[in-house]
Amino acid sequence: CSILSTVCVADCVTALLAFPPQVLDYCEHHRGEPLPTAESESQDETRKRTTDIGEWDQKFIAVDQEMLFEIILAANYLDIKALLCVVFY
Repeated sequence: CSILSTVCVADCVTALLAFPPQVLDYCEHHRGEPLPTAESESQDETRKRTTDIGEWDQKFIAVDQEMLFEIILAANYLDIKALLCVVFY
């Protein structure tokens, strides 16, 4: 274990701890779901996926504006496109 790798791991852990725990909850809830690819979806499938928000997701985004902003920042930074779609629905 090198000092550099230890520093990198520590930085990653620190960064993850700075994100709202709701982001990790979202990822855990949706773990195992297939990630959409541009080739695998038609325009109709994409429209349906982005307009049909499940009950869990609706409850997930029922937070105050400050928390919603923190979730948006984290989802953008972590490039969680599905979460951004839910937030901006």
